[in-house]
Amino acid sequence: MMRNTRNAWVWTVILIPIFSLIGATARADSVSSIIENYEEMAAQLDGNSGPGWPDVRPEAALARLNAYRLLQSRLRALPLAPANSTEAETSEL
Repeated sequence: MMRNTRNAWVWTVILIPIFSLIGATARADSVSSIIENYEEMAAQLDGNSGPGWPDVRPEAALARLNAYRLLQSRLRALPLAPANSTEAETSEL
């Protein structure tokens, strides 16, 4: 029973946001949509205002790392923004 509850928690807190990020890549990406996805993911890990303390198991940490890598690859896939634009500055950061 405890294992099923834990598995359900993993699906809810870790994997569903990651799958939603993967689904977001099918749409046209922008810096603002990537930032929004990052903020959603970060909110899931916030021990103070999120759903609870983050899962620290190795498989959960690996899932988070993969989600961050996906965000990184989405950001790198964007076309270069015009110089001196807000998106160029944001992308540089």
